[in-house]
Amino acid sequence: MNSGFLYPKPSDIIPDFHLASSESTSVRISDYRGFKNLVLVFAGDPDDKPCRRFLAWLAQHYYELIQENAEVLAIIHGSVEEAKKVKHKGNLLFPVLADEDGQAHLAVGGLTSHGKAAITIYITDRFNEIYSVYRADSGVALPSLEEMLSKLSFIEMQCPE
Repeated sequence: MNSGFLYPKPSDIIPDFHLASSESTSVRISDYRGFKNLVLVFAGDPDDKPCRRFLAWLAQHYYELIQENAEVLAIIHGSVEEAKKVKHKGNLLFPVLADEDGQAHLAVGGLTSHGKAAITIYITDRFNEIYSVYRADSGVALPSLEEMLSKLSFIEMQCPE
């Protein structure tokens, strides 16, 4: 849903969202600043099968991703209750956050032109600088595991401290 709005792009700093998690805690993107690289998955409708499959696939590879000093955060466009269902049904090891009003999705281009959430992925370094963006709605293929690991490995080489 790009009506002239410029979404965050590589070299920008990801906006600092404050969202409720499926564990009933409050999470800020900046909580990870200085500590972890991030794989932010702005997922769509919790009942969307491709979304659920992608999150399940990420869960299968979670340990490989965290070996690159990364944390995966799934942000669903829905309530905390829906986030809890997604986390438990998918047996997800990573945090699932609820974007109840859709503002986080809107800010990063995670909504289609019809206002429906579409998978959007941001990979950032530990200082929240964006390295890669993938928007399923724009026709960009979602990254493979090798591509994500390669990006995260590159980030770690650039910022080894």
